Amino acid sequence: MTSNQRSKLIFQPETYRGFQRGINLLADAIAPTLGPFPGHVAIQSANANAMPEILDNGALIARRLIQLNDRSADMGAMYLRQLLWSIHENVGDGTATASVLFQTMYNEALRFITAGGNAMLLRHQLESLIPLLDKELDQMTSQVQSKTQLTQIANHICNDDELAHHLGDIFDTIGEYGSLEIQTSHTLKDECNYIQGSYWKSKPLINDLLPKHSQGEQILVNPSILVTDLTLNQPEHIISILQSAIQANAGSLLILAFEVSPQAAVVLRANNQSDRIQVMVMQIPGGTTEERFSSMEDIALLTGARPLLEVVHDSPDNITPEHLGHARNVWVSNHHFGLAGGGGDVRDLHKQIQSLKSQSTTIRDLTQLQKYQSRLGVLLGGTAILRVGGIHEIETKHRKALAERTATALRGVLRGGIIPGGGTASLKLSKILRTQSLSDDSCIEQKAAITILTNALESPIRTLANNAGYDIGDVLSILDTSNYSQFFDLNSGKSSDINDKGLFDSANTLKHVIRATIQSVALALTIDVLFQHENPTISDTP
Repeated sequence: MTSNQRSKLIFQPETYRGFQRGINLLADAIAPTLGPFPGHVAIQSANANAMPEILDNGALIARRLIQLNDRSADMGAMYLRQLLWSIHENVGDGTATASVLFQTMYNEALRFITAGGNAMLLRHQLESLIPLLDKELDQMTSQVQSKTQLTQIANHICNDDELAHHLGDIFDTIGEYGSLEIQTSHTLKDECNYIQGSYWKSKPLINDLLPKHSQGEQILVNPSILVTDLTLNQPEHIISILQSAIQANAGSLLILAFEVSPQAAVVLRANNQSDRIQVMVMQIPGGTTEERFSSMEDIALLTGARPLLEVVHDSPDNITPEHLGHARNVWVSNHHFGLAGGGGDVRDLHKQIQSLKSQSTTIRDLTQLQKYQSRLGVLLGGTAILRVGGIHEIETKHRKALAERTATALRGVLRGGIIPGGGTASLKLSKILRTQSLSDDSCIEQKAAITILTNALESPIRTLANNAGYDIGDVLSILDTSNYSQFFDLNSGKSSDINDKGLFDSANTLKHVIRATIQSVALALTIDVLFQHENPTISDTP
């Protein structure tokens, strides 16, 4: 789909004005979602007869904005949209705070620049304050002390008592690296189960090996396990594998392969005898070559198997009993398989766990970090499964997305610690900036940068108060900004103790939000020309 408009070059002052219009439009739409009394945004469905999508997630609201008719404003909105989606992908939360910060910083900086300030010098001065803010946030950071704290933090993120209770219990049990799968439930209530052992999503390569009376799940006791990324093409391959399993005195066999040909499947069906050897065949987990290799490496460590690999030209014809791994129990179904009591070397397993933990500390991309966390959960053993329910499909999907966002934030809390919530940490940073001493020869851009950031860091608590129906002047008069164990309780309208109420935010999230927002605003201030394509492609991908 394309729009039918001519190419244009836009220069100052329309560049700033157009960018500002788009930023304000999107930020104003997101601001009501901040806080414990969030407003919602209704997104019209492409189907005129369908119910609107109701959202209170800043990143999703931004992503649903596809195009504005005002092309200059559209570019500003898309710029902010990209920042918010990037924050969502990296830390999972904090997009409403980022939107409020961005809007205040950009508008105040624009006033300074249009009054004669130097945009490039202001950019450098804004970015130079990031290390100071990081240092102050580090000093505010503490670690989670209890399951109660985790539950309270979860509730502040999702505003859902039942989800918060389950997620607090789950992360108190599985920790930062534990494996969690969130599914939709067909009931109204949420359900949580724990599975001992390691667990992977997969599918059978030969469906009819699963007995119908097993209700979709089959348990193998003391099985041998073959791990390979090869395609088992020939009947001879299957015969070699079965002979090795029999030599290993296996009563059952789990084959994890990339693919099985119809001819090889016939041999497996013919030899799948419960009184001699029972065989199940599952696909190696992973959608890419890299993911499959990681899965094979982990399964090999857990079971003691020696994988047959295509990259080194292995062949099933050369298989020996030494290639097979072992476990106390294996269970398979149409959607997953798992194992407990693997026969791998505990020392090698421990080394791999420590290596993955060490590598994960340097990763900033959330998608990549989640892959490492998933692998660590598998190697550590034990999986939590949270099934999220709802009155209807729309509510169920919404609560599932909410649970996923909250789970990502809780991992960040366990990873990087907590800071005072309710806008208190940002307010403290604002006060610290106010006390910064400047020399007489400090440039005007340095003074402006401090003022701009000081006011911007007050904007979250101003928006929280406004969304809850309070006057910010009354809030600040009640809140003693010299005592940061106190916050303004929007439920009671009084000053309350943060520790008593458990009102904390993720330290990593706020640090990332502040850093990314400052850098993004600083860059936006130096954009002087907009080039608008004749027929820009419309996309819903940031």
